[in-house]
Amino acid sequence: MALLEVRRVDVRFGGLHVLHDVTFACEAGEITGLIGPNGAGKTTTFNVISGVQTPTEGTVILNGEDVSSLKPHLRARRGIARTFQRLEVFGSMTARDNVRVAAEVAQRRRKHGAAKGSVRDVVNLIIERVGLSEVADEQSDALPTGHLRLVELGRALATGPSLLLLDEPSSGLNERESAAFGELLTELADEGLGILLVEHDVPMVMAICERVHVLDQGMVIASGTPAEVQANNAVQEAYLGTKGAAL
Repeated sequence: MALLEVRRVDVRFGGLHVLHDVTFACEAGEITGLIGPNGAGKTTTFNVISGVQTPTEGTVILNGEDVSSLKPHLRARRGIARTFQRLEVFGSMTARDNVRVAAEVAQRRRKHGAAKGSVRDVVNLIIERVGLSEVADEQSDALPTGHLRLVELGRALATGPSLLLLDEPSSGLNERESAAFGELLTELADEGLGILLVEHDVPMVMAICERVHVLDQGMVIASGTPAEVQANNAVQEAYLGTKGAAL
């Protein structure tokens, strides 16, 4: 049984058909890529999975449970955590306090999967794990983008998720930072976390993902291993406008 199943999801806004019969799965312990050109429907798909957007049709299954009717906070309690394309951190708080807020909420709710131990221990462990030790007590709005991406990731991990949705996490990162971020995600997946990654950095996706699903104009046009997706003519045409050109 897959960790996440998105089944035949349609989203319409009036006469605009944004998602068409979108179906794919995400496994625990793997990084799954969700890629496509701008406007393909990737963020809308994330919104459906996290509960921000109600689909016109279709279902979302998490750990065998139909969560389609649940509000976002209830899905979070069941193990979904998310970061955003546009950075969403508490700028007036330190990096450590950003992570602490999430850890305290998880502990109060006794959330399934929440890290064991005191809030302080959990926060310290996550801060070290994501590489924020040197800047943990600096105010977040004074940190560069690379560190802020790690703050968002740390805050998401503090909720004890089973599924992590990452919306363009390498945006604003340099090549070295992107490589380090990819290595960290691989380590987290190796420990059992399911990760669904929306990302425009195609080389990064192809390097770290087990499977990749490609959206174009609201439809899944290809699914497979990175090698299979790169060789797919429909994918090449969607990205480059030409068939037979390597991604």
